[in-house]
Amino acid sequence: MDDQDFEAKLFRPVDKYGDKYVEHLLEQYKLYLNSAEKISDRRQAANTFFLGLNTAFLSLLAWIKTKPETGSSLVFIAASFSGAIVCYFWYRMMRSYRDLNGAKFMVIHAIEKRLPLSMYDVEWDIVERGQNRGKYWPFSHIEMKVPAIFIVIYCIVLASESARLLIYLVTLVSHWLLHR
Repeated sequence: MDDQDFEAKLFRPVDKYGDKYVEHLLEQYKLYLNSAEKISDRRQAANTFFLGLNTAFLSLLAWIKTKPETGSSLVFIAASFSGAIVCYFWYRMMRSYRDLNGAKFMVIHAIEKRLPLSMYDVEWDIVERGQNRGKYWPFSHIEMKVPAIFIVIYCIVLASESARLLIYLVTLVSHWLLHR
């Protein structure tokens, strides 16, 4: 959608709306800011949940590994694969939240063009729109890396346990072939 279509869809003509246009614009702006903040709150809650879940899951796997009687390679392979899948969904959820907030701030910036101050747009300009890491590195860029780090950990566990299982199976088959 180009800027002209975007603005035409977002704003009704003042003369067709009525004399409470500015009052309603300000009220809707406040509500919209609140909804953008709630998206950020939900995103943070989801991050906290998934970070805690993965930390607990990896801690449980480490604890199980110390108990030889419960440390089956198949358990670790299945658990690592499951953990990686959960992290992928975490990543997709964070990306969706980031994209939704990005769209919300496009609307906020458009509304600010009709208000006396464009605080959010100027703030974004001051931090060079997140392009200069020395000045500002958007949290969404950082948080997108956390699920990837957990996926790498799960892949290491998966590879390690798969190799261990493969060695065990090769040893088992070679013993069987030699002693038949």
